[in-house]
Amino acid sequence: MHRFVRDLRRSTHTRNPTRSGHAIRVARDVTARTRAADELGATHLPRAPLDPAFEPFVDRWEQFLNGDSLKEQLASRYIFEHFVFAHLFFSEVDERTFFQIVRSATPPGQPIELIATRRPYNDPGVSRVYYRIVEYPETIVAKTHMPYRLDESRMQRWQSLLLDKAYEVAALPSYEERSASNPFQTFQTFQDIRVRSRYKFMLDEAQFTIMGFIKGPVCRGPVALNVINDHFWVFFINPDEPAIDETDDFYATHSEILDLPAGSPAIYNPLRHWRRFVAQQRTFVEERDRFLSEFLPEKNLVNLDLVWDGDSTNDNGALTIFRHFDSASVEKGLIGEPPKTVWLISYSLLERIHYLLVAGYDVYGNFGHQMVTRLYMDFLCMEGGANFLLLLPEAARDRERNFWYRGAEQDVLDHMIVACVRGPITTRHRLHDRKRKTRTVRAVETSPGVRTSRTLHDGSHFKPTTSC
Repeated sequence: MHRFVRDLRRSTHTRNPTRSGHAIRVARDVTARTRAADELGATHLPRAPLDPAFEPFVDRWEQFLNGDSLKEQLASRYIFEHFVFAHLFFSEVDERTFFQIVRSATPPGQPIELIATRRPYNDPGVSRVYYRIVEYPETIVAKTHMPYRLDESRMQRWQSLLLDKAYEVAALPSYEERSASNPFQTFQTFQDIRVRSRYKFMLDEAQFTIMGFIKGPVCRGPVALNVINDHFWVFFINPDEPAIDETDDFYATHSEILDLPAGSPAIYNPLRHWRRFVAQQRTFVEERDRFLSEFLPEKNLVNLDLVWDGDSTNDNGALTIFRHFDSASVEKGLIGEPPKTVWLISYSLLERIHYLLVAGYDVYGNFGHQMVTRLYMDFLCMEGGANFLLLLPEAARDRERNFWYRGAEQDVLDHMIVACVRGPITTRHRLHDRKRKTRTVRAVETSPGVRTSRTLHDGSHFKPTTSC
């Protein structure tokens, strides 16, 4: 454009005065248009309309998510709070076009009136919330891409887990921040659905669930990733273990001490809140230990059958988390050499991490909120490692714990002692406990190239070095 103006100006030196005057006027007009374009910016091009092939799938899912009964509304709220950052796709049409669930003040069939809040459980300000599916408008990037498939089998699975149970919802839970940030209070009506169903809901695509912690807004930059030392493995407690049924009443009666930092709208005195959470977590651990000490010895359930094998068909049963410089990734299977640490995740731990780092994390929150969130996550890291210590021979538990936290103060070491370490639980192992003995942790069949079993060594062979 500027070259064109320059050439026009040069043409004013021609001997034809008429042509010179015309060239000058054209140059001035082009200059004015160029200046106007620079001021206004690039021309906006409207987004192409959605392919009509997607419409029946969007309509079908919006119908599923917007049932009129209180049970359906509560289940849809639970789904939304776990999929607020999901990139949904319909494999029957196109796996490269993605959608997201949003809250709207208008029902399906009407233009979407977006309810924009800082967290997915904040008060929507309307009497009835509708969950709508819209095309994801942004460019897909690996750092935040969390794909999730929606199809008929998925809908039937959610129907069986969350709706096809004989229970009644008398009233919908409040959006009051203190209670809404605590899923054990908000969804206590789900006691009749049972913890087992909620747990399976998250485990069906456990890689996606863990991705929320890694690829969500909480994990930005190398500072947020300092808790990951190279890589670590993740296992899950088997959702079909009989002990799961016994935990429903436990979580219902201890929901108050499972409070999370998001329950405080702004934290201006982080140390005071930190002390409160320290006391709450200590109380929770003590109560949980008492429960385990009373229940597990009778059932003799502390054994390797506690580890979920993906039901021999689900490749989400074991995951590997890799730390990069300023990002991380979650891969299916047990990849690489035995890591320095391993997590064994239970339902309550998985749910609390989600509401701490995904649903409850406020990117606009003040420094106190973000700092206490980071410190609270240390508790959950310790809990995941302590769960893994359950599976080690009794003689190896203190040794491994002390190695993980070598140099730490005594109160940190005390925090890592769980009932199965200090209590009278008799742990049943498949092999006798002897030095340098290996035990095979039953792993799931994973992606090609990943072995279906791993040998973990107790004692000096298996040496974690960080808390998470």
